[in-house]
Amino acid sequence: TTTTETTTTTTETTTTTTETTTTTTETTTETTTETTTTTTETTTTTTETTTTTTETTTTTTEASTETQTSTTTTVTTTSGEVKVVSSEIVVVAKEPNFYFSVDDREFKAADLFESIVLVEYLSDTTSTATDITDKVDFNGLTPEALFADRAGTSDYEGVYKGYVSAYYNGEQLDAKSLVYIGVKGDANLSGVVEIADATAVLTYYAKFGASLNPTLINNADPNYETLAFFLADVDTESTAGANSDAGNLLINDATNILTYYAQYGASLNPQWQVIIPSLADIAGSLWADKAGA
Repeated sequence: TTTTETTTTTTETTTTTTETTTTTTETTTETTTETTTTTTETTTTTTETTTTTTETTTTTTEASTETQTSTTTTVTTTSGEVKVVSSEIVVVAKEPNFYFSVDDREFKAADLFESIVLVEYLSDTTSTATDITDKVDFNGLTPEALFADRAGTSDYEGVYKGYVSAYYNGEQLDAKSLVYIGVKGDANLSGVVEIADATAVLTYYAKFGASLNPTLINNADPNYETLAFFLADVDTESTAGANSDAGNLLINDATNILTYYAQYGASLNPQWQVIIPSLADIAGSLWADKAGA
């Protein structure tokens, strides 16, 4: 019991007198271990056996106590803890994206998205924005796995078309990007490398030389043409969708396709990076990763 100025404290029938005010308290005040009690203005904080008196409030503690562990009780609050009220994901996708059917690497967020931002709205009406692009994954999903389940996903037997979703801390996000997956060397999107693919490349080469504006695929979706060009341009893997500084369909593309076809027919297990060693020089490519493994 702490007495300030002229305060008189009497055990049993306790009476506390401050100046001309007498306050009689018969209610037992519980002492809480590791428990924080906060009151506005007339705040009384009790921790273990410590009593703090502010302004004109007198607190009398008797022998009866109750102990609670790791519990916080708020009696009155003037400003609570700031908490997340809601959140949303703001996504800027890069699409479309083009992959080979043999690519066994997990998708990379940097390839599919410009940014993935987690926006959290707080209880104090403010918000925070955090770029989590480098923190998401794809649950181990690969182009190779998607291609194996391609049936019915596109206009062509040899193409997977669909969306890939990102995961954050094991939870699937509303963040997706469009991908097209096909067989390298498959200019007509049939799903296999054959003589017809080499013929298609040679036809494209001849028409381009005659300024006839050639195409590989006749489809309203221009992304199929881009995919076909990407697959047929076996030495530079351009995603421009047409002849450009990024790559051209040339006679050597047709020759390499025929080489692959012949080796496959002879059960020689052809490998593109062996047929075209320069593939290992394409930064970020499947072949560059294989060469560095």
